[in-house]
Amino acid sequence: MIPQKQKSSEPYEKVPTDDFVIGTIAEVQYDLEHTFKGFEGAPDKIMQGVRFKFDLEGCVKPHYTKWMKMVWSDKSNLFKFISCLVGGVSKAVRIDLDCVKGMKVKTLWSTKGDWQNLDIIKPIGEKITYGGVPTIDIDDFDRAQSKSKLVSDDELSPDDSTPF
Repeated sequence: MIPQKQKSSEPYEKVPTDDFVIGTIAEVQYDLEHTFKGFEGAPDKIMQGVRFKFDLEGCVKPHYTKWMKMVWSDKSNLFKFISCLVGGVSKAVRIDLDCVKGMKVKTLWSTKGDWQNLDIIKPIGEKITYGGVPTIDIDDFDRAQSKSKLVSDDELSPDDSTPF
């Protein structure tokens, strides 16, 4: 038996790169065991990954960001994109990434070889506000504890107490 000839895939739909493209964040997709290529020959890493799916005006097919590591630091791509869309975001506040689903955005894309990457994302209108869950960095907590003066209950006056 002769193997069938593989069907050629349809040409990739390119996003315009010369101006902002308006769209909607249709979905936030997660991969709990995504393989990220190692940098300059380093071994690949398997980590949690996330990407955004967009419905863009003038495009027939959906478009996606590249997979981003689920790392919450001010240098991560994920943090940079989310902080453009959600107000009050910091390293000390964890948010549910699904809060941006359905958000209208302006996007600016660039082309590198055969791939297109999202470079800039801005909300249409105001950033959304999110009541994130504050978290404590253990190192900051330990430093704060070492600098604070502990007060016993005997040293509190009635004015220092908090009524319940």
